[in-house]
Amino acid sequence: PEMLIAVRALLGVAGATLMPSAMALVSTLFRDPKQMATAYGIFAGTFTLGAVFGPVIGGFMLGHFWWGSVFLIGVPIMVLLLIIGPKLLPEAKNPNAGRIDLTSVALWLLAVLPVIYGIKQLARYGWQIFPVVSLVLGLAFGWTFVRRQRTLEHPLLDLKLLRDRTIGVCLTGAVFNTMIGGGFMLTMMLYFQLVVGLSTLQAGLAMMPALLIGTLGFQIAPKLASRYKPAYVIAGGLVISAAAMAVMTQFNPDAGATPLIIGFAVMGFFGAPMPGLGTNLILASAPPERAGSAGSLAQLGNEFGNVLGFAIYGTIGAAVYRATLVLPSNTPPAVAAAAHDSLAGAAAATAHLPHDVAAAILAPAHQAFANGLHVVTGTATVVLLALAVLVATKLRHVQPFGHPAAAPVQ
Repeated sequence: PEMLIAVRALLGVAGATLMPSAMALVSTLFRDPKQMATAYGIFAGTFTLGAVFGPVIGGFMLGHFWWGSVFLIGVPIMVLLLIIGPKLLPEAKNPNAGRIDLTSVALWLLAVLPVIYGIKQLARYGWQIFPVVSLVLGLAFGWTFVRRQRTLEHPLLDLKLLRDRTIGVCLTGAVFNTMIGGGFMLTMMLYFQLVVGLSTLQAGLAMMPALLIGTLGFQIAPKLASRYKPAYVIAGGLVISAAAMAVMTQFNPDAGATPLIIGFAVMGFFGAPMPGLGTNLILASAPPERAGSAGSLAQLGNEFGNVLGFAIYGTIGAAVYRATLVLPSNTPPAVAAAAHDSLAGAAAATAHLPHDVAAAILAPAHQAFANGLHVVTGTATVVLLALAVLVATKLRHVQPFGHPAAAPVQ
């Protein structure tokens, strides 16, 4: 696990150099609002396509090669980028960008990592002193980080951009919307494999309808935002996504994968305007010379939302699973301990037991996991509705793309 975490951290650093740079280039190349919106729709759609093919290709490779083979998927793509990128991509940079403040980098890590660790440990072991201290320390470092950014001439995170109402609201939407997407996708993939019994490849294929439809949503959203106010396009999509989440609170383990596949497909299409149009509005609202900083903020919102989604929604699901799991009284102690730890533990611990005994243990474990998913989807429903209200009220001053801009309401 230590090696995997370290390698993923390095990949995260490498990926962080790509996203803000690419966003800044898009906003520099396309200054016309309609063209910029279309360009960002295509740009965001490529991520959805990557999410479509990634699990499928990864599942195929896991089924035929060793687990580390999934890390090779990106190698030919990066080699191609290194060859053609310098020939096709124009250069655009801020001549007064300043140096990277390594102290701010350290403070950010010291803020985020203890908070995530504290959340996870509190959910797993309850109220203990070390996770509480970790959480408090993380929050303290986060406060110190924010204070430092306000005093630096060239901050690591340009908080001044948040003074713009459009940027602030869109960034808030990005964080909470991505929290739901990341946390729900993780829980759903576990459900497909551990409850429904799909293989890694089949679970990846089950995600394809939602992600393909989501790609279509990214292309349609800019066209709608050229006729109607982006706030109403985004808010309408969030309301329908919330309705899909509300419906998914009613499914049961016997229903199989179909209800989740359909519900996630509805979310994929109607949820696309929030990240697609939101990112566009963040970049369009920033001065051209600060496009890189605005792109960093947009990507930070997405990445940080994913991290929080895994931690918070994953923690909620795990806590409900453990709280509602009731095993047969004759369950062996070792099996019971593994089952209470996680559904994966229950599946592994019952693999060697007779079929009827294993089924009697796994049935309540599957129901407990579904209970956790119910609470996750119910919580997400409330969050999506709150986001819809926030966007509809705070971004109503933004005119349809290509129309004269209106002054924000103070």
